[in-house]
Amino acid sequence: MREIFSGDYGIINNSRWEEVAKNVPSGSWAAFHPLVEKIKKTIGSQGKVLDLGSGLGLFVKCCMENGFMAVALEGSSSAVEWSRRNLGIDSRVHNLKDPLPFADSSFDCIIYNDVYEHVPQYINENVFREAFRILKPKGVFWVITICRYDFVEARELEHINLTTPSELYRFGEKIGFSGTVKLNNFNITLFTPYFYDRELKFSPLKKKIRDWSKRNQRKIDFVLAPFWIPVSLLNSKFLHLPALDLLSHKSEVVFRKIKTTLR
Repeated sequence: MREIFSGDYGIINNSRWEEVAKNVPSGSWAAFHPLVEKIKKTIGSQGKVLDLGSGLGLFVKCCMENGFMAVALEGSSSAVEWSRRNLGIDSRVHNLKDPLPFADSSFDCIIYNDVYEHVPQYINENVFREAFRILKPKGVFWVITICRYDFVEARELEHINLTTPSELYRFGEKIGFSGTVKLNNFNITLFTPYFYDRELKFSPLKKKIRDWSKRNQRKIDFVLAPFWIPVSLLNSKFLHLPALDLLSHKSEVVFRKIKTTLR
């Protein structure tokens, strides 16, 4: 597996994004429409959005196409150059361990999508505190990361910092945010443990089960709904117990800046 980060966490090896950029289909930014629609329902159809760890900037492009002002911060200079050249977006190189280069109360919404798991916790704490600072009052900090109980993704070498929806919720609340845990799909990796054994030998059978489960995610969600949805709703709304996050496919929490000062 290629190393994504250099020794200086927050700066991504350029070679990884240079390879990814070779195979980006035209208009692939449209894949982010569902997330952008969720943001519209949360903050309205106008506002200023910041994407932290933006990769090639496809989410930011989708935001702009939907009428938002949007800015991308990314650790890879190659990814930033590609996004500027091919998407025409406002993309800037930034190391997430440093203060965010914006004034207080600058943004209506900040997205932190599939970055949390890639960096040490001290960087995440800096990101949360800086997000609080630059968000407008009642602004939204939308955090999406893998769940530590995703027994496939959690074993990937690049995923060095694992959490659960409840742990993520408690972390944001400790910083000073008011959080809402989003209900996700059922955790199908309960049926599909990691593909490799201790000697890193690949298991074709486990992969077949995994592929079938991914194709039939909605059916599995529906069939098991009487069991997992009540438990997940109770936990996400009231209990916030990490052990009950075993049923969660993702860790996704929408934080709001209700208070004006950090804890």
